[in-house]
Amino acid sequence: MREHDRARALAVALVTTGNSLGVRSEALITDMNHTARSRCRKLSRGPGMHRTLAREIHQSARPVLDLSIELAARMIVLAGLESSVEAARVRVEELHRTGAALDCFRKNVEAQGGDPHVCDDPAGILPLTDKAFKVESPRSGFIHKS
Repeated sequence: MREHDRARALAVALVTTGNSLGVRSEALITDMNHTARSRCRKLSRGPGMHRTLAREIHQSARPVLDLSIELAARMIVLAGLESSVEAARVRVEELHRTGAALDCFRKNVEAQGGDPHVCDDPAGILPLTDKAFKVESPRSGFIHKS
């Protein structure tokens, strides 16, 4: 959303809905334009999430990792597994640093019927192509209808 007031109203509505259904909820209002640009730059350099979980962080992907850590930390607090966001953030950063996050991702891939080796050799399992093309708009703006 372009307007902060509208984003805040949506966040309040979503949190109210979640909490009214017995799901402890919280919302963060973030600059997803910046995060999306970082994610696109990061993904264009390689297999993406694998590299992030494997602690191979390109500086342009740092905002994506920071946001992921913040979201995970807040979910841990909402689940009652830590009493503060700071403690939860330390916990998540440690899981990332030790490689436990990547191990968990491997297990999730396997539990969903995927090949967990994709975490170790993404290009070998998901072959990349050298064919690419850009689709660019001649001007900036927003899509109103598709």
